[in-house]
Amino acid sequence: MKKILLIEDRQSRQQLFMNHTNIDLNEYRDILDNKIGKAYDEVYESFQNRDFDFDDYAMVIVHKSAFNGDTQEVLYGIENECKNRAIPLVLFSGGITANYYEEEKSFKKLELNSKDLYSQNLKMFLENYRKSGNIGLLMLSYGQRWKLDIVLNCMEKINIFIETHKDEEDILYDEFVNHTEFHLLESLKVQYYKPTIENGWLYLSEVEKIALSIALYIKESLTYEK
Repeated sequence: MKKILLIEDRQSRQQLFMNHTNIDLNEYRDILDNKIGKAYDEVYESFQNRDFDFDDYAMVIVHKSAFNGDTQEVLYGIENECKNRAIPLVLFSGGITANYYEEEKSFKKLELNSKDLYSQNLKMFLENYRKSGNIGLLMLSYGQRWKLDIVLNCMEKINIFIETHKDEEDILYDEFVNHTEFHLLESLKVQYYKPTIENGWLYLSEVEKIALSIALYIKESLTYEK
């Protein structure tokens, strides 16, 4: 099984987080290549020489400002490599205030705060990968109920969208997607009402049907959990 690559230049910070969450990353050496300390220095040099080998990795997690004055150039190279290999990329930083998820064809990228990465979600993510071999990327952001939490967040944004556009008959579909993160439901394979879109527009009534279908999905999911 290919490993998860984690690049962290601040070893003491990682240890503080791990002490707080009582997680020992050494327990996951079989699936996690934790580049800290001397190993970080070596991988940094390898990136500078443009000879780092990505072949053994299924995913890359990297501190967003890990490479001093070379950070932007190195991150650009890492992202391009991940895109070419269709492997997920996670960027984390203490300065990120809101988690951000992007999916483009076969490439997925997640940006999140350091405290969200170094949480019980990381343990859950690693154990899931070890057991199934699947990259449950959004577990890092949402935890065990990651799928339902995303749907709930989307539902809330759709309801707000309906309320703020209640005096309009038709809506630009792209505007609807941008304001509600509706596109995330596609990757989750959630069953919802498929709206009729005409020349990039849809009626508000179609948005309301989407909301009703998602509400039904949430109700059924919560009933199943009980």
